[in-house]
Amino acid sequence: MHKYSQFDGWEKYPESLCTDDDESWYAYNHESYNEQLRGDSLRLFVQKCDPIVIKVIEIGVHVTEKQLEDATALEIYLKQHMGDGLATRVILIPQQSSWGQLVIDEDSMRKLLTYFNVFPPFLDVIRAFGQRTSYEDESYGGLHFRSGKSTAGLEIAYLIKHVERHGKLQSEEPWSIRQMGVYHKYGGPSGDVFIIINPSIPLQRRLADLKKCDGTDLPQKIHMAILSCMMENWRWYISDLEKRYVHMKERAQLARVNGIRWKALPMAEIRFEDIQAIQFLQDKFQELAHVFDMDRRILRDLQNRLGMLTAGEHRKGDDSDLLRALLADSNIQMSRINSMLKRLDATIALVRTILDFQCWDSLKNNSQSMSEMAKLTQMENKLIVELTQKASRDTDILKTLTLLALTYLPASLASSMMGMNYINIKSTKENRFVQIDGEFWVFIVLTSVLLSVTFGAYVWYLRRHRAYLKNGHAEKEA
Repeated sequence: MHKYSQFDGWEKYPESLCTDDDESWYAYNHESYNEQLRGDSLRLFVQKCDPIVIKVIEIGVHVTEKQLEDATALEIYLKQHMGDGLATRVILIPQQSSWGQLVIDEDSMRKLLTYFNVFPPFLDVIRAFGQRTSYEDESYGGLHFRSGKSTAGLEIAYLIKHVERHGKLQSEEPWSIRQMGVYHKYGGPSGDVFIIINPSIPLQRRLADLKKCDGTDLPQKIHMAILSCMMENWRWYISDLEKRYVHMKERAQLARVNGIRWKALPMAEIRFEDIQAIQFLQDKFQELAHVFDMDRRILRDLQNRLGMLTAGEHRKGDDSDLLRALLADSNIQMSRINSMLKRLDATIALVRTILDFQCWDSLKNNSQSMSEMAKLTQMENKLIVELTQKASRDTDILKTLTLLALTYLPASLASSMMGMNYINIKSTKENRFVQIDGEFWVFIVLTSVLLSVTFGAYVWYLRRHRAYLKNGHAEKEA
């Protein structure tokens, strides 16, 4: 029998569930579950000294809500309502933030799960919450089901993902993908029991409205409320992502490739950052496809399993119709996701083609520029050759003139000397002789003086110029 009357062995939950009358305990590694729960305690739960926040909604003849704010209040509540036969009890355990700890300590969680004899697979759902210390593990999804010898004791646990607006003004992304963990035990001494981890705000509002229901098929209505909240905002989230994609697609389609196209439309420039943005969006859609497919599987599994909860009873068609409508909507949204993935592949291929063409066009332009520069270089080289040839011809001319000057210079000197009458050639009948004038020394003195002045001025100029250059170089170094 299930141990609703005591908390015996709660410290070793779920090993304390191993009893001889439990035919399914062999299916689970209770010791491993216990070690995993203890190892993840700091990540999953608040400390014992911290306050806890647990909300209990009791649905019987009347609907009442209770707020339990410490471990003692939770234990007292469970002992007082032990085996009260209440129709339905919903226990809500919130989370500090999207990736924060559950607002319950480890001991209180073990006592709660021991009290209701919760099967171990629900711990896989709980471990999907808590602080993020590594990459997000998506293997905790799916639906866990355990049947008993009768309808009473059926257990269902599943983890769903849903979308909510986070309300952060500084963020460009208005949506956050969040998750809820659900456990349901059908029947038993304490009636139907729901444990919901991190309930969404819309779900809490719908649970508050259950007092308006007539109480018929209440467990199914709670499941339908959970699944409806799960599907509520996916359509708008996918639509927002699709708007981002359309903007990127238009940039690619209107990109300036070569020259001017479609003069009536604005042009866009495609850069490598654009393909990075599209691939980021593609990765988001691929992640979305995986998450959404897990939700769809839970919908299909629940459609098959919920019929077992009312075996032998009349079941209203409204819940079945709502579940079929949710499945139809999930199929539509999944089709949109798959279509967006194909469109993203096509857009990425287009952007890559544009970037490849731009690269080829840039190489082509660079090649043309290099060709033009080579032509200009060739023309400059030709001009330099012509200037060199002309300089060579000028050198030959100067050489010829220099040789002519050297040839005529002695004759010019002799004629100058003769023209000054300092040297005269006299002739008589007997012989000829050279007569040097007595004032010839004046010519020699003047020439020597002028030559000395010229040479001295030249030496003075050289020294002064060198001193000027030396001073200027010293000032630059200082």
